[in-house]
Amino acid sequence: MKQRAIYLRILIASLVALLAACGSDTPAATETDTESTDPMHFGRATLGVEQTESVGRAAGTALQAGFLVSTYKAYGDVARQQTVMDRYEARYKADNWSNSAKWETVGTQAEGFYQTQYTRYWDYAHFPYRFHALSPCPKDDGTNTLLTGFELTDTRLTLPPSVAFQSQTVTDGILTPTTGIDPYVVAQAERRSADNGSTATDHDLLSATPDAPIHTGSGSQPNRAVSLPFHHLTAKVRFGIYTTVPGDELTRHAIHHVTFNARSATGFCTAAKGYSATLGGSTGNFLQGTFGSPTRLAANADQQLLYFGDTTQDSENAVLEKHLSKADAYFFRAEQGLVQIPQTGVELSGTVCVGSMIYTIDRLTVTDANGQPQTQFDWQPGRLYTYYIVVTNLQPLQINFTASLADWEDVDAELSTDLEQ
Repeated sequence: MKQRAIYLRILIASLVALLAACGSDTPAATETDTESTDPMHFGRATLGVEQTESVGRAAGTALQAGFLVSTYKAYGDVARQQTVMDRYEARYKADNWSNSAKWETVGTQAEGFYQTQYTRYWDYAHFPYRFHALSPCPKDDGTNTLLTGFELTDTRLTLPPSVAFQSQTVTDGILTPTTGIDPYVVAQAERRSADNGSTATDHDLLSATPDAPIHTGSGSQPNRAVSLPFHHLTAKVRFGIYTTVPGDELTRHAIHHVTFNARSATGFCTAAKGYSATLGGSTGNFLQGTFGSPTRLAANADQQLLYFGDTTQDSENAVLEKHLSKADAYFFRAEQGLVQIPQTGVELSGTVCVGSMIYTIDRLTVTDANGQPQTQFDWQPGRLYTYYIVVTNLQPLQINFTASLADWEDVDAELSTDLEQ
């Protein structure tokens, strides 16, 4: 009898442990024997900053909008990969009393979360960990219906047609309304183990150098908070002007009525509804997706007005001779750039007025890395394209064009391309 009682106690304990493991909302708890007692949590989430060239690289602005995140351990191993978090909602909570903030991912539907979300623990035997995130977290109307159409899995990102994107323009020096412009940003990060889990490195898979580790936590401890760097799904474009001939009579006059037009061989995209991206193996990422239901202008015909501004309200600062270098260029009231849907085969033209003189720019010619002129080029997501008009002489007109391309969070990047009229 005594042996039978011991057997029953062992059996009951085993069943309790099994039920606790199976009671989770994801398969991750099926290997509880390999998990640690270190809870998984999110620390800093950053969004690209919109800085000028002179500022240099910035660490990023803290994201506070909340995000949806899916997490996988043993990522890429078909036999071992498991889902740890399936579209968990992360809420930003600031404590002004203690001057601290954290991301809350544990809670119940009664507390306002989409679903009951459990504490997850690091499993050091199952690196790498992959984190896929979307911000802001889609709003809930109390029935979870607004989550319908949002897909965030280990291989796919889908935003429903209710998500609207549109290009941004300036008319008479005023930006178009920003409602609905670039409403979502994404992140893909991975934590890799160096030696059986005792140390680990984090990697931003959407950066230009995904194999270069990023460290925003405390050293390489594998249980440190997860920091997610978010990237924009759209591009930015801006135009600046400066002169290298101070003292010229015309440089003392204000710049005004500046127009830049863009068109594309495939039809300039002005708006889109929805977005989808498939990883497509180890080389794909969520920035290489497709915008749904694009609104396009006629190919190589109609032009999309990127900027039209009368700077008379800013005439004191718009005087050309006050802008004598790239770092001090005048940006036509759009210093941080105009949001644009990613484009292919873009051509640029426009006019610039200085005093009573009107200068026409028929077409910008891009010189590539091989020194070959290109009249068409692409605008990629998550990039800031800066076009500089360099006035070297006004009578007769001599204008050189230079351009710089950089991530939104690093507008002083290495890549630089010369443009010439």
